[in-house]
Amino acid sequence: MDQFLRTFFEQTINGLVILSDEPMPTNPTHTHPPGGLKAYYENNVMGGPGAFVMEAESFETFGQLIISKLIKEIAALPDGLHWYD
Repeated sequence: MDQFLRTFFEQTINGLVILSDEPMPTNPTHTHPPGGLKAYYENNVMGGPGAFVMEAESFETFGQLIISKLIKEIAALPDGLHWYD
């Protein structure tokens, strides 16, 4: 139970941003905030032990990057803790 509680209260939030050339016409700062989308995620979204943000250059590169992100997250699990626990 102690391991579960430590893991529960030490949540990590990672990010995967997808860059686009065109800002959203209705809300351009949503997809193109000052300083860039990756910096926005690093400063306002990600957090916790070992948190990271990855950047897909386009929607075409998203598929491979999501696989890389999942592998990185699974590889970072503490010893004795499995994704299926």
